[in-house]
Amino acid sequence: MRKLLITGTGIFVTFGVVASLFLHFNPLCGEEVMSEETSPDGRYVAVLMQRGCGAPTPDVDHINLRSASEKLRHDFFDGTITQGEVFTLRRKHEGSVRFDWLGPRQLEIIYPD
Repeated sequence: MRKLLITGTGIFVTFGVVASLFLHFNPLCGEEVMSEETSPDGRYVAVLMQRGCGAPTPDVDHINLRSASEKLRHDFFDGTITQGEVFTLRRKHEGSVRFDWLGPRQLEIIYPD
């Protein structure tokens, strides 16, 4: 009985590790950088990205802000980038969202809705 329990636990742990690695290296969603601009003082970066997660889910445009010294970080399992996300809009057509720095700490976001 003990050998069966150890074998079952080993199979369960192995399956969990394999599934985690599969999702990490083949994420459910993809992120594409559409445009990126540094603030006038060079301290911040605004990035417009398009997120695609497959057929039943609509694509999403989103804008993320980060310090110029930081890199974008993907979620370990689904591949999304949510760190610093300040604006999200379901994508309707190409070029639906734009942004522009008005000053060192003032970002204007333009969208049709």
